[in-house]
Amino acid sequence: MQDELPDLRGRSFPRRSLLKSAAAVLTAGAAADHLTQAQTGPVAGTNRVRPVNGVTYVYVGTYTPPTSGRHGQGIHVFRMNLANGVLSPVTIVSSSVSPSWITFSPDGNNLYASNEQDTFMYQGQPTGSVSAYQVDKGNGNLILLNSKTSAGTIAANCSVDPKGKFVFVANYGGLNVGGTTRVGTIAVLPILPGGLLDDPSDVAYSNAVCMGCAVGSQPAAAAPPGSFAISGHEQSRAHMVQMDPTGTFVLAQDLGFDATLVWRLNRTTGKLTPVQALNASNGAGPRHFAFHPNGRWFYSLNEEASTVDFSMFDPSTGMLSRVQQDVSTLPPNFKGTNYTAEIVVSPDGRFIYCTNRLHNSIGIFAIEASGRVTRIGETWTRADYPRNCNLDPTGSFLYVAHDRSDNVTTFSVNRLTGDVVFTGQYVAVGAPAVTQFLVT
Repeated sequence: MQDELPDLRGRSFPRRSLLKSAAAVLTAGAAADHLTQAQTGPVAGTNRVRPVNGVTYVYVGTYTPPTSGRHGQGIHVFRMNLANGVLSPVTIVSSSVSPSWITFSPDGNNLYASNEQDTFMYQGQPTGSVSAYQVDKGNGNLILLNSKTSAGTIAANCSVDPKGKFVFVANYGGLNVGGTTRVGTIAVLPILPGGLLDDPSDVAYSNAVCMGCAVGSQPAAAAPPGSFAISGHEQSRAHMVQMDPTGTFVLAQDLGFDATLVWRLNRTTGKLTPVQALNASNGAGPRHFAFHPNGRWFYSLNEEASTVDFSMFDPSTGMLSRVQQDVSTLPPNFKGTNYTAEIVVSPDGRFIYCTNRLHNSIGIFAIEASGRVTRIGETWTRADYPRNCNLDPTGSFLYVAHDRSDNVTTFSVNRLTGDVVFTGQYVAVGAPAVTQFLVT
């Protein structure tokens, strides 16, 4: 029997497995680590780093009434203590349209929010919206500039292109096509001078790139035994959209079609041209994804299968090639229902963290030198239904947003082993859905 190393929560790892994972991680880190001491500076006596200059603000988007059972108030702003991760309240930017996803422009001058309340109209159909805010870097406050239609219902996710010229939004509810079929949509919104949003320059339907795709069967083929994780497979459902790091291709997850979709962006016209649809396993439900810092390794999180897929991304063609599929985010003996939600890659490219809803845990993976992932273990999040997690820019602290518990919990990250330890800090936020960081 292998020696066991107990951790601070009573969980244990096989010593030999932990050392093997750590060696693989350090090898990968030597090749991929892009967060140098010259950029950040060391923290004496720890394995953490911190920015040399600047204030770090943390923004939390929420679900607001009348969304069923939610208690959000808008966008919360906190100031982060870099030494211990403590969040101090700054302000709440009131909103009644469920700003459930937020993202920043590359220069940090503007914040954009996708709003899930369907208060706009597009082609005679009710839609969600996207709002543009100006950021006051002196105090972290937000000033609303304008809002535009998201060109689809349930605007679940948005992102800004790396060159700061467009905002993309994924509409989980989509639009009716031909009066009978409902299809997820991706909208492209040009950014005007000063950060304001223009009307959509293009609206792409999932079925245009996913020719022949059909909704997956339920429960997911790769789900744990006894799973009843069934949601969103009655139609196409766009769940996340983001450009590749070069700003050439737009990638999106369609949970209902069990596929990752790729388009090429015409940066002059703001139009999208279909490139590829890469299928997940049947019923898996691709939800969110994350690029490795090297821009070539692509990690997809499957909501209903509770698994991670690893693919190689070709930045010259936009094509994805599957390498590893359906690595579980759960303990080997888990049985029952779980829904994954968020996936993040550490800034140094060594680890992956994802949230497990119902199991209420953070799944932890090591990234090997080849890009493949090895599950290390999991940590209890200390609250209910962890919808989102995110690492601060240094990778020293992990924040977990709990939709049902109305709070955010904080974990200290060991950057050498990938393990996370609860700091004891709870922050009250009604129905938190996403956390984002801005260093000023």
